[in-house]
Amino acid sequence: MKVEGYDIEITKVEDKFMVYVPELPGCSVQVDDKKDAKNAIREMIGLYLTELASKRPKHKNNNGPESSVRKTKNSRMKK
Repeated sequence: MKVEGYDIEITKVEDKFMVYVPELPGCSVQVDDKKDAKNAIREMIGLYLTELASKRPKHKNNNGPESSVRKTKNSRMKK
């Protein structure tokens, strides 16, 4: 089964279900009812990716893509 483009795996553990995304280490959730698995893991994927994005290194202003574009008098486009 796929959720948000990721394969998910569901395992029954005693009277609960563990749902996890093998491609996203640590992205898992436990649910009481298997029918709740899809919505619960969809929410967890969102949280996981948000957290991952927040830990990405930030670009310094002078190293970003806009710093490689220099405006000069001669670089203006003519109409």
